[in-house]
Amino acid sequence: LVPGTALQIPGYMVPLAFLYAGIGTVLGWLLGRPLVRSTNALQTAEANFRFGLARARQHSEAIALLHGEPLERRGAATHFARIVRDFDRQSLAYMGIVSFSTGYGGLLPVLPILVAAPQYILGAMSLGALMQAAQAFQRLTSALSWPVDNVGEIARCRASADRVLSLYEDMQRLDAETRAPTGPRIALGQVAGRRLVIDELCIADPAGQVLLEHFSTGIHGGERVLVAGDPAVTSALFKVIGGLWPWGSGRVLLPEHGGMLFMPQRPFLPEGSLRQALCYPLASTTFSNEALHRALECTGLAWLYPRLDETDNWEQLLPLRAQQRLGFARVLLQNPAFLFMEEATDAFDPKGERLMLEMLRHERPDMAMLTISFHPGLEALHDRKIVLNRVGARPQLPD
Repeated sequence: LVPGTALQIPGYMVPLAFLYAGIGTVLGWLLGRPLVRSTNALQTAEANFRFGLARARQHSEAIALLHGEPLERRGAATHFARIVRDFDRQSLAYMGIVSFSTGYGGLLPVLPILVAAPQYILGAMSLGALMQAAQAFQRLTSALSWPVDNVGEIARCRASADRVLSLYEDMQRLDAETRAPTGPRIALGQVAGRRLVIDELCIADPAGQVLLEHFSTGIHGGERVLVAGDPAVTSALFKVIGGLWPWGSGRVLLPEHGGMLFMPQRPFLPEGSLRQALCYPLASTTFSNEALHRALECTGLAWLYPRLDETDNWEQLLPLRAQQRLGFARVLLQNPAFLFMEEATDAFDPKGERLMLEMLRHERPDMAMLTISFHPGLEALHDRKIVLNRVGARPQLPD
């Protein structure tokens, strides 16, 4: 510009308001990044602390019997110290945000007066016009300053969203690795009729080490099969049939009709009434009181019938043997065509185990059953026995 000339910018307060709000938003976002990290760390520390308390409550009896209270107390104190540390970091980060927001808001009514003051001093603008311009600037800038005014809440929402997105991405990556053709996978399918077919099954662990290979067999409706051998192999077979173990090759064809029921070592008892725990995973209104009473009576739990509608922590209230009996009561109620058990009677004494399996044969004679157990003397209660060992010893199929 030539010295002595003036530059006229019509409505210069409007672009100035956008510039002021834009600079404030950028600075607020940069200052808010530490708040996002500290909030994320604090939420993680709080979640770990709650998980530790819930775990200690779930295993409180075992901790008390082992006198592990000092160790658990030290662990809880360590988790709580992390909460205090991350809370202090979040407070410092939030203090920076508040300080910036205070300065940003304090400068807002002063800036338009400072910018327009030369015109007022030269007499080109009246006092009324100056105040009107200042008020218009404040209103426009206030409308554009929503991100600056809410940067703290935005940072908290961003931290929560980052945690959810991280979990989602991990699950997506796990699903992609499961579906990826990086190696052979065990194929699950269905076969017509009431039978189970295992064809050229090879089981490996997630690291690729082969546990079992070239295993083929079939189980027909009403047949009782006992599975023994290496616990790592038998447990993997149980998970393969349940669709939880994809590592390996071969095919497992499940029965198309009749339904299946899996009984792990410790049955899952959800929170709620005993009726809900007994009917799980079906609705509590699925079975009549007479059917529930019959199932409890057959499994030696008739004394629990008056407590059907009581709500309690049944996993801690009932001993393991009663919990396993409750699992057999579910079998009687749901009446599946195929029952798969993995050490579901290990809490029983030999006599009680034999009586329970004989009860199943008497009450559900058409139900096929695959029993994984390492207790001696169960061969007489099954039609045949399969011994599964690690690679190097082929499965033994008795004649």
